This record gives sequence, C-alpha cells and structure tokens, in this order.
Amino acid sequence: MIKKVLIALTHGGLNSVAEFPYLLEQAGIEVTFIGENRLKCSIGRGYSHWITSSNNADEIITDIAKLFMANDHAYDWVILGQDSLLRALYNSPITINLKTRIGPIGNAHHISILGSKCNNAQFCGRNDIPVPPFSVCNTLEEIHAAARAIGFPVIVKVDHSVASDGTFKCTSPDDIALHSPLFRGTRFLVEKFIAGEQIRLDPLYLNGKLIACSAGIVTETVNDGFGVATRRKAHATAPYEAMLNKLGAGLELNGFMSMGLLRDTQTGEVYLFEIDCRPNPWPPYGKFIGADFTAALKDYYSNPSFSNIPYLSIDNGAMITILWRDLPYIMRKAKIGHLLGWLTNRHKCWRLIPWHDPRLLIYWMMQICCKGFGFISKKISAPTR
Repeated sequence: MIKKVLIALTHGGLNSVAEFPYLLEQAGIEVTFIGENRLKCSIGRGYSHWITSSNNADEIITDIAKLFMANDHAYDWVILGQDSLLRALYNSPITINLKTRIGPIGNAHHISILGSKCNNAQFCGRNDIPVPPFSVCNTLEEIHAAARAIGFPVIVKVDHSVASDGTFKCTSPDDIALHSPLFRGTRFLVEKFIAGEQIRLDPLYLNGKLIACSAGIVTETVNDGFGVATRRKAHATAPYEAMLNKLGAGLELNGFMSMGLLRDTQTGEVYLFEIDCRPNPWPPYGKFIGADFTAALKDYYSNPSFSNIPYLSIDNGAMITILWRDLPYIMRKAKIGHLLGWLTNRHKCWRLIPWHDPRLLIYWMMQICCKGFGFISKKISAPTR
C-alpha cells in the first residue's frame, strides 16, 4: 500500500521543506501539500496533490483536523513545516488524541514540549539527557537571580521564540538590564553559556523509532554567532545514537526533527540545547555523508522487521551547504573566496544544486538575485563618511 504524507506550510517556511517532496517521492511516498494556492509556484516537483487552505497557521491546523476527523487514515504522517504551525497545534482546541495523531510528539504527556525551550530543558533534565545548567524564570528578578546562581556568562532565551530571535548572551547583570526591554513574554530559560563547537542533528523518527540521522558541525552561520547555519562539516551520528533513541522512545517522536548540541571546548562534554520538532532543510543532503533518508524510508516500509541499524551520517570530511541560504550570505558578507568556490566546484558543491528540479532551481535563483540586488542597492545608497 502506498504511504501518504501531508506537508503543511505557510509562506515563511517554504524553503525549509522545498526539497522534501522529491526525497519522499523517490521513496515511493505520495506527497500532498496543504496551504495557500499562491505557494504552488514556489514548490518544485515531487508532490501529487494540493489542498487549498489559508496562510494562517491556526486555520491550516483546523483544516488538517477536519481531514483526520473525516478519515483517521487519510495520511500516514504529517509534516508541520514551521514553528507557527507547531504553536497553532499546541494552542488548538482539538482533542489531545488528535494533536498526537497530527503532530510530531505522540506521547500525550509531553505535548507541551512543542516549541517550548523551557519544557524541552525540563524534560531532558528529568530524563538524564545532558543539558547546560539552566533555570526556568518568570520575572526579570528571577532572571538576575538565576544568572548569579548559574554563573556568567549565560544565555537568556524567551520561551517559544524562533531561531536566534529572543536569544541573548549576557556576560554581566548590566547585559541583562540592557536586553531586558526585548524580553517579551512571561517565561524564560536562563542557561549556562557553553563555549565550544555547535553540532546539529537532523533525525527522522517513525512511531518513536530512529530511522535515519544526518549530523554536521556548524562552521558558519548567517549572523556569525547565533542563528541558522549556512555551512556544516560532515559529522558522525553514532556517538549520539543512544541519546536519540531515548528521546524518540520517550516522546514517541514521529517525523523529521532538528536538534542542537554543544561540545564544551574545555571539558569535551556534549550538551543538548535544543529539540526542534520540525524539519530543517538539511536531510535531503544526508545522502552525501552516509545518511540517505530516501533509502532509509524505502527500507523501513518494505521491511516490516526493520529494527536494527538506522542510516547514520559519517565523518567523511564533506562540506555541506544550501544554495539559497549560502549565496545571499556570501553576497552580504562579500566572501569572495566562497563565491569562487561555487564557481569552481570546490568541495564538490555543484552536487548540492537541485539539478533534478529545474522549477525549484529557477525559483531559488530568482530569490538569490533579488536579495543580491537589494544588498547592492543598499551599499550604493549608504552615505559615505
């Protein structure tokens, strides 16, 4: 029987899932999108059906719930493409059973983890998963007290914030006071700052079982610090397999996830600092570092006794980047060496271009050109001193 996946998205999450239809289609999975019709031109090949909805996350979740209330077996699993959809699912008035059926967390006791940095840390702390020393706070006074107890420097995170938005490094009480006007919300995570390399994991779970995972050491980010990665160096997943299995079984995870680790430069200890219950755009590139998600899905669905070794990335020295994310960063930062790398196929980067999907490639190049012209116009119009 053909497996069916429903991918939900709004305009803000287009690129994160743009290559997933092809990955899934190659595994023999039928893909349906739900979202605004105007988004069709931004998604490449690989999907079979499109269900018209709105660009509002709450309305999309309501429409998905109606599909499952009409037929609980309409889709084998659902991919919620961005944080706004996870928040909408958590806040939706639908039943908890429906939330676990639609969402990436199958354990009803832990549904509150969706999008919550505080609940993520607390779950890990209770289950002996190493995380940086932390405290959950509700007021500015509690933030100050937690930072003193943990020891500066600390990271203050606004709960339910996205990516680097709402994340602040504070090296002193003065820094906390400086950033406090931006502490919007009523719940905060104060976490010990860990100096070291960032490792990103992109696991795929089905019914709580780890099927595949790619991993990469972040070498460059959009904001040269916090924020989304533009480049990664291939990294082996095997050292983290036990932790990944514990998370999958405990939360009954289902679908593509993204997790962040930090390796302390001084001690070598590794800490989990983020569980993101939605996909990042990296899994389609896993095949270049030993984690072929398409092959893993084929194996899982064709072999009912699939219970042994998941498809895990290896440290083969490969540099992985994403065209639509890397080129605008290169232009903004004027990194001529990186641009020459693309032009000369350094690191075999041409294989990372979606040649199989001309429509998607054209859409990405249009985006890149628009951003490039924007950077140039700003440079030209900027006043000279």
